[in-house]
Amino acid sequence: MLGLGVERLRADMNRLLALLFHQGVLDEQFLQLQQLQDESSPNFVSEVVNIYFQESEKLLRNLRSLLTDREFSDYKKMGVHLNQFIGSSSSIGAKRVRNVCVAFRVASEQNNRLGCLRALELLEHEYCYLKNKLHELFQVDRAAKAASSCSQVPSPALKQSRKANEMDRIDPKDTDFDSFDPPYDWAGTSKKITFMKD
Repeated sequence: MLGLGVERLRADMNRLLALLFHQGVLDEQFLQLQQLQDESSPNFVSEVVNIYFQESEKLLRNLRSLLTDREFSDYKKMGVHLNQFIGSSSSIGAKRVRNVCVAFRVASEQNNRLGCLRALELLEHEYCYLKNKLHELFQVDRAAKAASSCSQVPSPALKQSRKANEMDRIDPKDTDFDSFDPPYDWAGTSKKITFMKD
């Protein structure tokens, strides 16, 4: 029963990711970030994204502060903040946020205060949408991990270990080797199971 809940949660995660890619919120850089996550760092993606959120909040405050100053004229300083925002957004695959930052930077290069104000408003909207959706994704991921750890179904590695131990105790003449699932594919590379890809 719990196994079905885990599968449903993983399906929900995949649907949410597909939606975010379809909407252009995320790009393939996010998938590359996910590939860096493994058993030794199971929360790598959420940790990197949380650092991104912290830095982005500071950049948004700085941009808002610059634009609300009536004496503002330092568009180069604004450009520096936007370049940081573009770089960090690109590194996690936040495509729509990055695109808004690029448009914002064009407005700042033209010393267009009204255009910058509009771009800031749009940037804050896109950033909030991204943050909410990624928090939702990480919540579902945590729930799937929790349900998986509570599940009675042993992990593939544990099953493999049990099969290997059983192989030591069983007479090879009585064994159906076709049912044995080795941890390597035919090319000799390790099988890696990820829940983000079908």
